[in-house]
Amino acid sequence: MPRNPVSIGNYRMNATKKEKAAREAVEKSMKRDDVELNIPKSVSGDQEALEAWNRIVADLKEVELMDNLDSDMLGVYCVGVARLERMQARYTELAGRGLSSKMVDDALKAVHAQEKMQLAYAEKLGLTPTARARLAVKKAKQEEIDADETELFGGM
Repeated sequence: MPRNPVSIGNYRMNATKKEKAAREAVEKSMKRDDVELNIPKSVSGDQEALEAWNRIVADLKEVELMDNLDSDMLGVYCVGVARLERMQARYTELAGRGLSSKMVDDALKAVHAQEKMQLAYAEKLGLTPTARARLAVKKAKQEEIDADETELFGGM
């Protein structure tokens, strides 16, 4: 099974200065200076999903997590947010009407399944506290390694 790609900032293997410079150059060439997330059609046609999109994109302005390529995945997440809100409203309606417990239980199971899927997408997109903390730890470790390398080896 192939390993996940790792940026040079999180690279743990020994590499020469030349190898690191080459890797950094390639990574830099693949990073966009200006990220413009395009709203997918599935989001623009759903008012609740569009509201979720606008809220999340606004919150992500200071965080450099997304790339143009992430628009579709973020769109799926936003559509899921809207779907989850509708499912929760439907469950509350069914539970409030005193319908059969099987019908209410099925609605609750569907809500829980959607919540699990939303959490999985949020984790992959770096939208959960755990995912952001993991990114912060990796960044802090890399800064520590860079500082030690400069101090001990004169920037080699």
